[in-house]
Amino acid sequence: MLPDLKPMMVYDGECGFCKKWIGRWKVLTGDRVLYATYQKVGSQFRAIPMSQFETAVHLITPDGAVFVGAEAVYRALAFVSYWKWLWFLYRKVAPFRWLSDLAYRWVANHRRQISKWTP
Repeated sequence: MLPDLKPMMVYDGECGFCKKWIGRWKVLTGDRVLYATYQKVGSQFRAIPMSQFETAVHLITPDGAVFVGAEAVYRALAFVSYWKWLWFLYRKVAPFRWLSDLAYRWVANHRRQISKWTP
């Protein structure tokens, strides 16, 4: 459970690509979502192995629900009314979910190289 009653996006603080995208999402979500590195807060979530934090972002909601990878991104963006449609597509349109998960895994596996290309 999260004491601040806000969802928290947990990410890899040593990943340049991750830090760039977290910066963009912070602008979009404002104060609706908290952001923290797994290096700082990962040990507070004992049910989630550190090895999982190392492979994908995790959105943890105040009620204890955990969303991982593309699902976490779309769920976090759904806290901003303009971006709720992405969360809807992810939940309701199987091909969109499949492509999103595939793209997320590919990017996550190549994030160090892609970080060099991301402005």
